Amino acid sequence: MDAWTAFGNFKATFTTLGTKGRLGPTDLGQHYSGQDHDGLVTLNNGIQHFTVKHTGTYQIEAAGDVLKILVGQEGGWMEEHACYFFKGAGGGGGTFVTRDDNTPLIIAGGGGITSSTGCGEFLRASSGGPITSPNYPNDYGSYENCVWSITVPEGSIIRLTFDSFKTQDEFDVLTIIDDAKVVQRLSGYHQQISPVISISNTMLLKFTSDGSMNYQGFRFSYISSTAGQCWDPGLPTNGIRDTNGNFTSGQTVRYTCVSNYLLSGTANITCHSNGTWSDATPTCKQGYKLTAPSGGPVTSPNYPSVYGNNENVEWSITVPEGSIIRLTFDSFLTQSGFDFLTIYDGASNNSEVLQRLTGYHQQISPIISTSNMMFLRFTSDDSVTRQGFQFSYIMGGSLTAHSGGPFTSPNYPSNYGSDDNYEWSITVPKGSIIRLTFDSFETLKGFHFLTIYDGASANATELQRLSGRLHQISPIISTSNMMLLKFTSEGYLSINPGVPLTGQGFQFSYISNTAGQCWDPGVPANGNRDNNSNFTSGQTVRYTCITGYQLSGNANITCQSNGTWSDATPTCEGNEKMTLTLTGPSGGPVTSLNYPSNYGNNENTEWLITVPKASIIRLTFDGFSTESQNDFLTIYDGASNNAKQLLRLTGHRSKISPIISTSNMMFLRFTSDDSVTYQGFQFSYIMGVSLTAPSGGPVTSPNYPSNYNNNQRCEWSIIVAEGSIIRLSFDSFNTQLRFDILTIYDGASDDATVLQRLSGYHQQISPIISTSNMMFLRFTSNYYYTSQGFQFSYISSTAGQCWDPGLPTDGTRDNNRNFTSGQAVRYTCMDGYHLWGTANITCQSNGTWSDSLPTCEVPYTLKMGASLTSPSGGPMTSQNYPNNYGNHENVRWLITTPEGSIIRLTFDSFETKKYDILTIYDGASDDAGVLQRLSGYYHQISPIISTSNTMFLRFTSDCCQTSNGFQFSYISKAVLQANAGIRVCQPMG
Repeated sequence: MDAWTAFGNFKATFTTLGTKGRLGPTDLGQHYSGQDHDGLVTLNNGIQHFTVKHTGTYQIEAAGDVLKILVGQEGGWMEEHACYFFKGAGGGGGTFVTRDDNTPLIIAGGGGITSSTGCGEFLRASSGGPITSPNYPNDYGSYENCVWSITVPEGSIIRLTFDSFKTQDEFDVLTIIDDAKVVQRLSGYHQQISPVISISNTMLLKFTSDGSMNYQGFRFSYISSTAGQCWDPGLPTNGIRDTNGNFTSGQTVRYTCVSNYLLSGTANITCHSNGTWSDATPTCKQGYKLTAPSGGPVTSPNYPSVYGNNENVEWSITVPEGSIIRLTFDSFLTQSGFDFLTIYDGASNNSEVLQRLTGYHQQISPIISTSNMMFLRFTSDDSVTRQGFQFSYIMGGSLTAHSGGPFTSPNYPSNYGSDDNYEWSITVPKGSIIRLTFDSFETLKGFHFLTIYDGASANATELQRLSGRLHQISPIISTSNMMLLKFTSEGYLSINPGVPLTGQGFQFSYISNTAGQCWDPGVPANGNRDNNSNFTSGQTVRYTCITGYQLSGNANITCQSNGTWSDATPTCEGNEKMTLTLTGPSGGPVTSLNYPSNYGNNENTEWLITVPKASIIRLTFDGFSTESQNDFLTIYDGASNNAKQLLRLTGHRSKISPIISTSNMMFLRFTSDDSVTYQGFQFSYIMGVSLTAPSGGPVTSPNYPSNYNNNQRCEWSIIVAEGSIIRLSFDSFNTQLRFDILTIYDGASDDATVLQRLSGYHQQISPIISTSNMMFLRFTSNYYYTSQGFQFSYISSTAGQCWDPGLPTDGTRDNNRNFTSGQAVRYTCMDGYHLWGTANITCQSNGTWSDSLPTCEVPYTLKMGASLTSPSGGPMTSQNYPNNYGNHENVRWLITTPEGSIIRLTFDSFETKKYDILTIYDGASDDAGVLQRLSGYYHQISPIISTSNTMFLRFTSDCCQTSNGFQFSYISKAVLQANAGIRVCQPMG
């Protein structure tokens, strides 16, 4: 009998199975003479072979060890056995045999399968539907047992889609089988089901219901496509796409939305070679894109009249990069607890929630983003509606550090736009004052203004109103700890039609000081002073210049009671020949004379850079242009021009690689002749640390374990022996997330490949390994918050040699010294401890280990979560649930159910912050495949099902915000194991 089975096509061979009726003897005799199947049953070595026609109806009955085949058009019949469901049908023929876990064993016949309720069908068309469960849209019946077999032409695949799905959860199940494997089991209510795509040209669907509750059921359709051809991905309502017919492999469809709608999902999707799309078709939701630097008032639908029921409106606000957004509300009234406006700190609703508003608010404090993007979503239910809300926004900044800058107008140093509105709010500790300084200022005089207020709002006293081109602006000083800057370029002025008249804008910085205290007045280039720290009221600073320079300005300046100096800081002017000594840990930009204008003829200028001992100097150039072969800048690796020459520069250079000294001193000399001159050059330097020992550490960020400083820039250069590689490991890491960054390069400079960028809090960092004998690290911090920083160490190893992988606490190993390529180390744990990770790790030819060092941990502590071994369990919760979990959580659960079962995990609730993640693994540890990663808020999570009897869960939280967490439960179900091609089963409890 030719048949389709869960194990491929085969000719079923049945031996003598009984002695009743025509099924018994091995001698055919006259048992089949004159019947429809006369001549279709043959005998060979005592084995009867049955060949059936595709147009007949065939029934199989199993009872104990007896298997009977019934042939003929005798109507439908079904018997349920402990292991199989067997069902024949009249009116068109067909036979199928399935196990009670819905895996098919035999499918034969061609006309179609029908039952008393008319369910099940053989589908041979290239597309079909809608196809429904029995009685749809009314409830299906009890004890339904329906099969749909879909076969499309060879070389095609099938795409199955559902319009609706609702069955009794867990008990009434639709099983989808592709290529003899169960690819999905659907049960319960599904608002939306992702398309199911086959990998072969056949698909089997089996629906079974029990004898209790019945529901509406389901409706599905299918289409097929050939290899290298994708099906039409569709067009979202209110959407537009750039192609309507070419859906072959490699082709991309680009989606946009009509006015007043926002695209949700991926704008560009590409047809893959397997006939699937790279992403789901996006949707267009009612919403608005706001891209001006400021905007408003923006309102809810129908405002000030009431909004409608079931509203779902979105706003996406984007201002220029480097800016932030300040959102303010004029009014807010919605149905409390049901109609919400949610404000996200980023480009979509996947970003961090800044605020969720509902009900009545007489006043709402300004809401400020941390980047240049903000996303708002308003939803209402189907009951009461209210007036809604009205908001405005402006790009700007909220500055709270003791000092900061430089800050710039939009697009600086390019021109700002017309109708730009921007605000900066500066707040420093109480009892301090603010000193504002400008590096440059250019606006359209008389029309575009920067107004500085001596307080928190525009109602405060106006300190200054600036407009036009201002070459020098005296420092502006507040009388309190708050200052507001408001820039407006309202009005459209143009000389050429359509081209607005604007200016370059401005750049400013600020510092703060306590009352009766003056800020540091600075030291002029090539100057000295007699007082480096005491800048209280009445104190005087006296300035002098180094040899070869003359003082220009007042040599003595005094700190006054209002926190200002009696005079400006003087300068030191030089002659044509200058020798400048630079001694700070970093400096720059340093320039040739008159830069960016041309330097003079017959220049002879020298710079001596000295940084603390045991440090090195890294010199970088922002620009270089001199007369080629006549005007030279020579750089020496030491204290004078007698040292080794590192580089000699001349001509025009668009890019110069960083120049690194071998000691703490570097000497530069620039000379020009008496002919052509050019713009010259600009350079900066920073001190770094050169680490050359085979191993080193711990090495730390500045001030560790205290906080590092603002505006920090540090570098480390690690160089080990040729032929070795470097392994970098961290003991701790905590910086301001996204802004204070340690970058690790796989080479001698920042031109090399980036191995990793680290920022924020990391409880554990995997070792970072170079591919050569050099590694370069750079740490930068901004003007805002600081943190503890980090501590790292490094070791080196030669090719084919691994470093010592270490020994876990409470663990043992069988190899303590042989760490060459191919050697393995085997780990065990002491009694009472559980091994987490891989027990055996092997040294690989590239000098790295095949896996990370395992750990030995107590398996039942609260911090470890729990080891769960019952067939079912729950509810289990995150720590402190329903109150918020803590920062830096690292909690694990290991679920183990009886052999031969699978695990079904369900969630009652789930809400975490963006960077707090629950990962679910399909096995006994985090080495297993990931089933799902969950983070954020979920109204409903579909059940998560393992493929074996173990499941591992790990929850981690970061340093910052927390939420109320989650609650989950699990149950196990028996799985039927294969044995010699036929699966043996047991009844499920």
